[in-house]
Amino acid sequence: MPDEIGNLHSLTELYIDGSTTLSENISGCRMLQSITIEDLYGTIPAELTACSELTYISINGVNAYGEIPADIGNLAKLRVLDISNTGISGSIPASLGNCTELQILWLNNNYLSGSIPSELAGCTKLKVIRLHHNSLSGEIPEAIGQMPALKRLSVYDNQLSGAIPQSLQDNASLWKYCWGYIIPYNDFDPESFEVPDWDFVVQDINGNSINSETVYAEHEYTVMLASRISDLEGVVDEFSALYDEYGGRLEIIGYSTENDAQALSQFATAYSIPFPLVAVSNDNPIIVVDETVGNWNYDLYYPSPYYASIVVVDKSGNVVYYDWHILSYAIDNLKVFLQSETGTLYESTDFSQDGTYVTLQSATVGNGIDVVLMGDAYSDRLIADGTYRSVMENTMEQFFSEEPYKSFREYFNVYMVNVVSPNEVYGTGSRTALSTWFGDGTSVGGDDQTVFSYALNAISEDRMDEALIVVMMNRDYYAGTCWMYYPGSGDYGNGVSVAYFPTSSDETTFRGLILHEAGGHGFAKLADEYAYEEYGQVPSDEITNCQNLWDFGWYPNIDFTSDPALVNWSEFIADARYKYDGLGVFEGGYTYWTGVWRPTENSIMRYNEGGFNAPSREAIYTRINKLAFGESWQYDYEDFVAYDAVNRRSEPATAPSSVLQRHEPTAPPVIVRKTWREALESSGQPEAHLKSR
Repeated sequence: MPDEIGNLHSLTELYIDGSTTLSENISGCRMLQSITIEDLYGTIPAELTACSELTYISINGVNAYGEIPADIGNLAKLRVLDISNTGISGSIPASLGNCTELQILWLNNNYLSGSIPSELAGCTKLKVIRLHHNSLSGEIPEAIGQMPALKRLSVYDNQLSGAIPQSLQDNASLWKYCWGYIIPYNDFDPESFEVPDWDFVVQDINGNSINSETVYAEHEYTVMLASRISDLEGVVDEFSALYDEYGGRLEIIGYSTENDAQALSQFATAYSIPFPLVAVSNDNPIIVVDETVGNWNYDLYYPSPYYASIVVVDKSGNVVYYDWHILSYAIDNLKVFLQSETGTLYESTDFSQDGTYVTLQSATVGNGIDVVLMGDAYSDRLIADGTYRSVMENTMEQFFSEEPYKSFREYFNVYMVNVVSPNEVYGTGSRTALSTWFGDGTSVGGDDQTVFSYALNAISEDRMDEALIVVMMNRDYYAGTCWMYYPGSGDYGNGVSVAYFPTSSDETTFRGLILHEAGGHGFAKLADEYAYEEYGQVPSDEITNCQNLWDFGWYPNIDFTSDPALVNWSEFIADARYKYDGLGVFEGGYTYWTGVWRPTENSIMRYNEGGFNAPSREAIYTRINKLAFGESWQYDYEDFVAYDAVNRRSEPATAPSSVLQRHEPTAPPVIVRKTWREALESSGQPEAHLKSR
């Protein structure tokens, strides 16, 4: 935006649909009443708060950064403030409480931290507060629940904790419709609140009336299943089987918010769905939308903002369980809940094998490189019947199925540590020894400190810094995350890593997960080579983070220059022996679409298939030999090339006869900025650096 904007003293409305910066001279627009910027690039200048006539501000854009101006409370006439879906960080200014005319406050989908200021209660005309998808912490102020005009409060997906204010629960018209926009993905005390009753009368797709009061009374439990048709497709058989298993004790009411009764009816017929389905609309609502706030489509997702959710109601109409995970995970949670309630959840009783270990393989060359395998959600009976060992042995074989690990297998020690979990399933109410969890998308993790304590049964403390730990999660699912700890020393990829991923019934998928998470990230400290267009250009601070990691020998397979003569793998590009290996400079990697380059179009570090490319093989080769023979071993390029003859192509690649299966990229690795010893000594969870979303 040109600086001359400040000369437009009589300008009352500003609308920009496209990438722009906001000039500091905006303060000259004294008569400005409305400002809309669809894609802000840069910061919101403090001078904006001098435009005292402003009643409407709408700013978004992922390239926006900085903080909300602290003096935004000077805008006494402001009625709508929408700063959402941006890169804005910092805290919510307490001065907003001075905006007594404010009716709509949208600050969702940002990087805001700190607490929710109690001063917001001064905005007595405020009807809607949306603060979800941030990093806010602390408690919800008691005064928020006492705001006289408030109709909608959305704070899910933050780091809020403590008790839900009683004032909020006493505000029946607010709590009844917004509890599902407050509780999910926070850490509130479950003893501090009661979920309100849920009553409705709707028609299913066959025209039958469903009265919630009658349905609840006739069944031990009623499962309210909200979903889009596309989300239900992959799990409908499991829900139908659950419905049949519990017979008349369980009712399931599936409801779709897509307002397409015909499509829902066709879906029910195609899958022979035995339970009633409801096409929710404004004429057939699960919740009556409050017209004073506006007819918001997402209200139709009641009781949560997510496309998929599960709420369980007992015979008395009390909500006794709820879950907002994706349905493929939520169905597991639901099964655990029902098993716990009916006393059929399996419980381990024999913990005699817990912590014992077996040497699956001993190194015959060099000092021995340690790989420690263990599993979570495996009960005593799954260890006793050989299931656990079979999974660990298969994991080992898949790890050594790809070069360079295949050629250097004899350099490795592989240990299996028995970990006995109380339960053998995942879900709310079940207990596992390593507290592994499934997060958003493909993100997984666990209690690293407990993992380290189990690993120390097999290896000594002095060998932990260079070890790779692999944790298999007992669930047929696609996910994976590697947690990488800073090394005490070394420039060849040192630092212990814990690679978490579930088992998979698809061997190709399973192999790809092992090689990507354990072989790529965990052992060799390789970077992801996939990219997301919506992430745009790599930020300067991420470039700095990565370049600092190069000092450890981490992330050698990406660079921030497109010059073939300067990239980390320039020697391979210039080497005629690699002319058929598809090496070059390909933009996109490290999750970012532009500003970062990778060595090949595809590799295991991009789509979990296709093998490791030459720079990645070099990193694996170097670390293997350094660990096997100590600091005296010196890397020689020609020695590597001689080994790598087994991998190099001798002629141009031909198009494959069939398209390779390209899996969804797994979650980026988590870099823990301390050693494993420091993590064990510190209280609470390790301090981690999570890549920007």
